[in-house]
Amino acid sequence: MSIKSKLAVIIVLIITVIFAVVNLLNYFVARDILRKELENQMRLTSGQISIDFQHWQDSNQFVETVMNYRLKISAIALTHVLNPKLEDVTDEELRQAASLLGITNILLFKKTGEQQFLLKSTDSGLMEIEPDTLNYWYKLMSGMSRSGFDVLSNGTANPYWSGSFNRKAKVDDGYDKYGYYYDGTTDYVINPSIDVQSNMQEYGFFNSPKEIIRKSQINNPSLLGLTVFNPRIFQENNTVPPQQDLLPLQYKNRPIYFGDYIYANPLRDVKAVKQAYETGKPVIYDALLEGKRVIKSFYPIQGKTPSVVGLVMDYSHIQETLDYTTGTSITFSFILLFVLFVGVYWMAGWIVKPVRNILNQVNRVAAGNFDERAPVTRRDELGILAVRVNTMSKRLGSYAEEVEQALTELKATQEYLESFINHTSDAVDVTQLDNRVLRINKAFEELYGYTVDEAIGERLAIIPEELIPESDELHARVLAGEQVSGFETVRRRKDGTLIHVSLTVSPIRNKNGDIIALSGISRDITEHRKTEELLRQSDKLTVVGQLAAGVAHEIRNPLTTLRGFVQLLRYQSDHRSEHVELMLSELDRINFIVSEFLVLAKPQAVNYQVRSVRDIVRSVVSLLAPQAILDNIVFRIEEDDDLPLIKCEENQLKQVFINILKNAIEAMPQGGGITIILGKDGSSRVRLLFIDEGIGIPEEQLANVGSPFYTAKDNGTGLGIMVTRRLIENHHGTMDIRSKVGEGTTVEIRLPLTF
Repeated sequence: MSIKSKLAVIIVLIITVIFAVVNLLNYFVARDILRKELENQMRLTSGQISIDFQHWQDSNQFVETVMNYRLKISAIALTHVLNPKLEDVTDEELRQAASLLGITNILLFKKTGEQQFLLKSTDSGLMEIEPDTLNYWYKLMSGMSRSGFDVLSNGTANPYWSGSFNRKAKVDDGYDKYGYYYDGTTDYVINPSIDVQSNMQEYGFFNSPKEIIRKSQINNPSLLGLTVFNPRIFQENNTVPPQQDLLPLQYKNRPIYFGDYIYANPLRDVKAVKQAYETGKPVIYDALLEGKRVIKSFYPIQGKTPSVVGLVMDYSHIQETLDYTTGTSITFSFILLFVLFVGVYWMAGWIVKPVRNILNQVNRVAAGNFDERAPVTRRDELGILAVRVNTMSKRLGSYAEEVEQALTELKATQEYLESFINHTSDAVDVTQLDNRVLRINKAFEELYGYTVDEAIGERLAIIPEELIPESDELHARVLAGEQVSGFETVRRRKDGTLIHVSLTVSPIRNKNGDIIALSGISRDITEHRKTEELLRQSDKLTVVGQLAAGVAHEIRNPLTTLRGFVQLLRYQSDHRSEHVELMLSELDRINFIVSEFLVLAKPQAVNYQVRSVRDIVRSVVSLLAPQAILDNIVFRIEEDDDLPLIKCEENQLKQVFINILKNAIEAMPQGGGITIILGKDGSSRVRLLFIDEGIGIPEEQLANVGSPFYTAKDNGTGLGIMVTRRLIENHHGTMDIRSKVGEGTTVEIRLPLTF
């Protein structure tokens, strides 16, 4: 991103943060203002409800007085209109009297027995006397009798008026007003009743609880609920449901006078009602009720009836206003920011134009163009900087030519060294003082088996554990300033095999003369060691051959004479035959040893022919089968189907296979199996494996196997393996012996198809 863009973005981001803070402050300020307005609205609403509630109380008292008077006048009038005897009063008379007096119902009753009553009424439903009702009337009669009124006779007495009572109507949600009258002029009690709901307007009862709620909701659309509480008896466990319309004096002993207590939070509402009533101050709190966020307020009403007005307002009206205001503010902010960004971007372009010219000049210098110059159009700091950059470009041009020439020479030297290191046949490595590899060449990868990625930065485990002290001593000699050259030792390849190497180790120093790394050159001398070993073996064989030729020549002449006389002794009866046979056996053994000496002493006249190595092996196995059966040994032959013919001397190979198999049989005194595997080794050789399950050869003895006169057998000559190796070499083949103590021995022979 360019400086111009960064400058514009930074300024716009700063303004954005300022706008965000301003909008956030506006949000909270607007929320507080709207909330205060809502609280004021709630306060006004509660005040109006308080006035309406007090007016409703006064109206209730007026209605109570008027209806009580009207009922009493109607009852007195009925004593003059109706027949004084209950039996003589007809239903038609009752209906006419009710219509004349404007009374809803008239009920007449008298006591005819201990708990027997006679009733007449304009409402047939009232004639169904329930036991509870009967008991109620019986108590009423008993009370009147105790007051001096005997309703069983027509005696005169002071009039009895019970006063007005409220009774739930049978239809809708209305109420009836009723009372009991008896003055002794009739033999029955008069019970008139008036339907209060149908006579409200007549008594000016317009401001009912329903009307209060309706007007409040019209004036306040956000009003969700209105409840007038009785703070003296409102408790958390109150179960009396609120009413929207009550008769006079019916509300006095209720915990909720009227309203719709829908958004109820009893535990908190009880505390709020009590606090508002006791302190005389409103209580307001927010809550999440019925899935809505609401604001609940509780305002105490000062009057003759203690009460608290509870209002539930919908918070969504505040939130909608806030969302609209905030959205408008944010939209305006984005428009202003866009305009500001365009202006700042243009201004930033004008400010950074000299910087761009300097940047272009720097880019030209970076690209190697030192001839052009940056234009200088200003004399401020940027103009001075442009002049300095031009001067620097000129000087860099001169330096670049010198550096380029030096780099060319350095590159040539580096390429020469790289070519020398990578194309040398010796393994080269450079290591830190802690033996971490810094660099290796291709020969090192091939010699030790590690790739560059595997070696760089690692400590390679190429030193056998038993040679670590020797390596530490060599490391110390080099750090002391000594250069080690031609040091022969053993190293381990990645696959675990050991190789003989000749090491040359030199220190690498910095310009201060301090040793900072070590350079090592490894040369594989394994084949050289093998060649030396072969030469030593050849010298041994030459000496043995010369010795064998002389010994054989000197021994065979007297040996022939001895054998002839011993054979003559066999036929003389005065000598024991077993002694003669023993002497002949020993003479034959001496003759066999002398014959093997002659094999080592001089080349034999050999007639090589093309033969099947499979047939040769099978004939040897057949020859040794009886001995194998006696020693509890089993031969197993595995062979390829297309095994090729080889050029060989059959008798010599038979002698080789007999020597190997006899050694295998002797190595298994407890019996076992001998596996013979015949296969191809590429396209020009055959491969034979003789695997026994014998006692094996210890590692320290395995290196001496094949040496002249070396044997681990009690009656061995130590020439069998040597003769076998010589016969295999005569066929231009190789023989390798591998063995583990307790597991057995494997003899591997490779023979060329022709030579």
